[in-house]
Amino acid sequence: MNKGSKKNLKCPASMSSESIWSNFLFLSVDVIDTTWSSLRSGPVSLKVSDLRDMPIRVVLADGRYEVIDGFKRLDRWKQSGVKQVPALVECCSDGLSPKLLLLAANSQKRTITALDEARVVNSMIEEDGLTARAVANILGRRKEWVIGRRSLLRLSSRAQELLTSGKINLMVSRLFTAISAEDQDKILAATEKQCLKMREIQLLIQTWRSASDEEKPGLLADPLFKREQPCSPSYSSRLKALEAKLSAIRNALDEFGSLIIPQDLVEAEQRRLQAICASVQNQINQMAEGFKSESSAVSQIPSESHQEIFSQPDVYADSEDFDDKSEFFPCVPVLSPCHLTSSAILGCAL
Repeated sequence: MNKGSKKNLKCPASMSSESIWSNFLFLSVDVIDTTWSSLRSGPVSLKVSDLRDMPIRVVLADGRYEVIDGFKRLDRWKQSGVKQVPALVECCSDGLSPKLLLLAANSQKRTITALDEARVVNSMIEEDGLTARAVANILGRRKEWVIGRRSLLRLSSRAQELLTSGKINLMVSRLFTAISAEDQDKILAATEKQCLKMREIQLLIQTWRSASDEEKPGLLADPLFKREQPCSPSYSSRLKALEAKLSAIRNALDEFGSLIIPQDLVEAEQRRLQAICASVQNQINQMAEGFKSESSAVSQIPSESHQEIFSQPDVYADSEDFDDKSEFFPCVPVLSPCHLTSSAILGCAL
C-alpha cells in the first residue's frame, strides 16, 4: 500500500563530509540563542564534570545563532564558565528548516519524545501558520499523526512529565487528552496509590468518562472494583468476560492504528506485512459497512448511551480536521488507518 507509506522527511540536505569542517566554528556564548529550547522536554541536569566535546549544532538567524541540537551541552559549558563553544553551522533556506533539523538531529539518538514532536508540530501550526495537512506533508506523516501529536499538549503538567519519563505510555496519554487536566491529575493520583498497570489505567479512564459525578469518587477509591459495591447490580462472570474481550479488541485496534513497519526488514518481508495490514484494514472497512446497513437495528439503542459505549478519546478535536468524513466510521470506534510506514528519521516509538 504505497498510499499509506511514509514519505521521506523533507528536511534540508545535511552537509557533506568534505564541507563539514568549513562550517565548524568556535562561537562566543553571547551570540548564541536557545529560542527553541521550549520545544524540548524535561529540565536540564547541570553537571559541570559531565562536559562533552561534541559540538553543538546551530543555524544563523537574524545575525545570531540559534541552537537546534545541544541545549544541555551549551548549558553545561556556560555553567563551567566557558566563553567560546564548538559549533557546526547548518545551512537553512527558510524559517521551517531549523525545526525540521531539530527533529532530525535528535531522532537518531532517540532523545526526541512524543511531546517534543507535539511542540514542534504546534509551533509550525501556531507560529508558522501551517495547516495540519501541510505539516503532515512536510514531515512525511499522515494528518492524523499530526493531530494526535498536537493533542498531547492537552495533557496536564503531571501527565506530560510521566509521559516524558516513560511512566505512562502513549496509548494512555491519548486517552487522557479526552478529559480535563484536573481529572487527569485525580486519576494519576489514584493510579500511583493503587499501583495500577497500563491496561488498568486505560480501563479506569474509559470508565471515568462514562461515570456520573456521584460515581467518580468511589471509582478513584476502588478503581479495580475489589470491594463489594452495595448500590451496584451484581454483574455475571459472563458479562465481565465479554467486557474483557471487547477491551482487548479495542486495544488491538489502537495498536493496529499506530503500527509502523520496521525499516530494517527486507523488502519481501515489508511487502508481506503490507499485504496483511491491507487485508486487516479491508476487514475493518467491511465491518464498518455492516454497521451502516444495520442502522435500523442500532437505532433502537438510545443514542446517548450508544455513544458512550463506542466513543474513543477526541484526539482529533480540531475543526479543520473534520472535513474528511471518510476517516471516521459512524457508530463504531474511531480508527486511525494503518500507517504502513517504515521507521525513519522521526522514529519515535509509538
